[in-house]
Amino acid sequence: MSVLKAWDPKTQRAVWHVDTKGISNGGTLATAGNLVFQGLADGYLHAYAANTGEDLWSFFAGVAITGVPITYSVDGKQYITITSGPPNGAPGAFGTVSAQWGWVSRIHPRRLLTFTLDGSAKIPPTPPPQKVVPLAAPNFKIDRAKANAGAHEYVRCQLCHGLAAVAGGDAPDLRASSVPLAPDAFSAIVRGGALVSRGMPQFAELTDEELDSIRHYLRSKAREAVPSTLPPPVSSPH
Repeated sequence: MSVLKAWDPKTQRAVWHVDTKGISNGGTLATAGNLVFQGLADGYLHAYAANTGEDLWSFFAGVAITGVPITYSVDGKQYITITSGPPNGAPGAFGTVSAQWGWVSRIHPRRLLTFTLDGSAKIPPTPPPQKVVPLAAPNFKIDRAKANAGAHEYVRCQLCHGLAAVAGGDAPDLRASSVPLAPDAFSAIVRGGALVSRGMPQFAELTDEELDSIRHYLRSKAREAVPSTLPPPVSSPH
């Protein structure tokens, strides 16, 4: 939960506030027509009354609206334009906070939305929100010591793949990926750079042990999200 607050600089006090969903919402735009526009991570663009905070209008874009709105005039007609798309960068790294909306980079569109008072066009529909379903992989025996070590190595992955291995929309959720189940494929992508052309960085410095620890960490986080009937992690012998 977050808050949009109007502040009076003369009296140094809040005039009104509106509770908003999520913590990675868009910037605001205040107009001379007593309106404040803001897009939210849940996919809605709102227009509030600048003097009271009343929610006067909203539009559902079918994907997060986290850009900063701009306004401009062309041939005497006023427009509002804002970007929308799945969260990325820091907002996409917030784990469950960002993942709660179900926006997925490979599925949901990135759009530049433009509005005007007499506009009548309709945007193409978007896929419904997609909730990640982690793979059970009951045959993978998680080593607790390796998983603990992997939690430290996973820091490299967190910005794109999300806090605690819960992707917020920018990159695939590795709990639901079959790649970490295959050591050779995982190495080829993470250390070998097989997907550099698709935006996946290469981490050539990782050792076999470090790669393996990340795999065990990912499976431990996936195991936390699936039924408890699966086998628990085992401890390494000392």
